[in-house]
Amino acid sequence: MDSLILVPHRWVPYVTFVFGLLALLMAGWPYAYGVYSESLKETLDYSQTEVNLIPAIGNNGVYFGGILAGGLLPVLGIFWNQILAGALMAGGQLLMALTYGGVLPFKHVGFMTTYYTLACLGAAFGLLGPLNTVAFNAPVEKKGIVLGFLMAAFGLSALALTEFSGWLFPGDALSFFYFGSSYAAFAFGSSAFFVRKAERSPLEGSNGTASQPVEEVGRLAGGVGAEEEEADEERGGYEAMREEEEDAAAKEEREKGRWFDIGTRQFLLTYLMFAAVTGPGLMFINSVASMGRSLFGPVGDESVAEWERYKTGLVSTLSLCNFLGRVLMGLASDGALHFFAIPRRVCILVAVSCMTFAQLLPILFVSKGPLFFATVVTGLSYGATFSIYASFLSDAFGSKNYALNWGVTTTAAGVMGTVCGIIFGRVYDSQADQEGYCYGAGCYRAAFLITFGLLVVLGIAPGILLMIGGVRNGRWIGGGKLGGRRVGVEEGGERSRGGRGGVYRPPEFRGAAVVGGKEVEDEEEDRMRESGSFKNQEGEGELSVPSKRMRSNATVSTAG
Repeated sequence: MDSLILVPHRWVPYVTFVFGLLALLMAGWPYAYGVYSESLKETLDYSQTEVNLIPAIGNNGVYFGGILAGGLLPVLGIFWNQILAGALMAGGQLLMALTYGGVLPFKHVGFMTTYYTLACLGAAFGLLGPLNTVAFNAPVEKKGIVLGFLMAAFGLSALALTEFSGWLFPGDALSFFYFGSSYAAFAFGSSAFFVRKAERSPLEGSNGTASQPVEEVGRLAGGVGAEEEEADEERGGYEAMREEEEDAAAKEEREKGRWFDIGTRQFLLTYLMFAAVTGPGLMFINSVASMGRSLFGPVGDESVAEWERYKTGLVSTLSLCNFLGRVLMGLASDGALHFFAIPRRVCILVAVSCMTFAQLLPILFVSKGPLFFATVVTGLSYGATFSIYASFLSDAFGSKNYALNWGVTTTAAGVMGTVCGIIFGRVYDSQADQEGYCYGAGCYRAAFLITFGLLVVLGIAPGILLMIGGVRNGRWIGGGKLGGRRVGVEEGGERSRGGRGGVYRPPEFRGAAVVGGKEVEDEEEDRMRESGSFKNQEGEGELSVPSKRMRSNATVSTAG
């Protein structure tokens, strides 16, 4: 069942975006764990390993739950998907509040982990419904920034919930749980009525082809005007050829099943990179309060207010930078793609490199002040990663299986988040005193040395391989090359017509020019085209000479 039609059709994409923001402000609730983690440790007498175990296991509700949510979304429809999300999130936080407040006698860490997992599972459903819908509605040329802002709300959740709850109930973890439960019911419940797919995307530049891969977008050599209009007319002759090729590619690939994209090498490489970034990122997010306590020192009656301000400052800074990273990466990836023909996979490698650098900062800093710098770099890198992946998956594989592809991708965060969280807890507990506390940067330095190595092996190395077309093109399950020529912004994705960066490139512009089994340079290709001897990638048939103006307005795509 789709959500109810409560607004005019032309308003649907905008209303959907607004209520999607409200829903994602709640879906990012797990990022606020640092606000109450120390309170759980003291009130329920948990060790640091147990404190880290709750989000390490519970966050799998978000990440592994993404597969379940992606599979059920087409069955449930957006309405019941959001209702289920609200029930799980509100119920999980309510059970945590009752346990923390002593109403329920089951204080074992296993029960608290279960309740936390239920809330996180609700976050997975509540996130994926609006994200999938907005990805469908968003115009191609603005997709990066639209999804970037949406994911920014997810990253800003911890700051918004912390500040608002702190204003209403300062220093009260129990009230934080009750407030979160109430807001979850409101945010997800309201999104059930107002989040829905548009019959067409009325935003400027959209062409309503959200389910298909994006064509290669080249950097325009000049401005818009008479020459671009003439180029548009010349492209008209390629319409039938383009539609026929796209229909054939869609039929060949999409009929292979919903799991087809996941079997590609490109998906595997980006999956490993996502794991490499999100694992250390989640370790930092869930442990930032413990790290701050280690550098702050023992907390007495006279310093408790200062400690609360310092802890809240760390969590708020992390949330704000998480938000900024998502917005800035959305802007940067769109600009790099449409004005400089830099594919989004390059932006992924940049985010991975920044997170790798962030792992060195907690190793080097030994006082509480500089920890804020490490928090800023980690928050920006982590947020940027989620932002770029939201648009990359749509560009690379289209929107038809977007929910499932996103759900499978986020399982990487679940796996690595669990591993890295346990590593931090073990390292910390091995040096803690009898009260369960450890002071100084040495309490966690070894954990960041390990995550630095993981990022080099699972992040940087696959990122370099992703830049090589011969490596990323093909399948790691079933072997062989991809059926059809899914060449686009990221070797696939939704096509874009008109506007700056939206020039359609006809089939003979796709892929490297191959003659005698080797690629030829642009100049040689020009001469061969003029002589009528240029052959396509398979070496069959002659192609007519294309318009010179069209060559100037389109970037020739290589095999990658």
